[in-house]
Amino acid sequence: MFKRKNELASLPPLLTDKEILEDLETFTVNKTLQPKVRSFPKNDEPISDQESWNSFETFLQDVVDFKNINQKINNIKEILNNKKIELEEKDLKMREIIDQNLDKINKEINN
Repeated sequence: MFKRKNELASLPPLLTDKEILEDLETFTVNKTLQPKVRSFPKNDEPISDQESWNSFETFLQDVVDFKNINQKINNIKEILNNKKIELEEKDLKMREIIDQNLDKINKEINN
């Protein structure tokens, strides 16, 4: 019923890491920039597939942009929170030093 072939095609040689990296360096994708479209025509006017696609790509890019902005904001919040903690610690140390100095001054005055 089914006949088995005696000879299978040989596999191509595997690429080395260096060859793969060289290929990645030469790999480019040319994507044309589409105009950003954020609205559709009114009054139930038909729109072309290209206009719909442009609107969709604009939406996707906006989502990516908002996620990046959100990540940057969270990173800045973390940095500011760490600075706040650092400043509070320094403030506490300075207050302790000031209190110690005031105590010394008061002792000197009272003697």
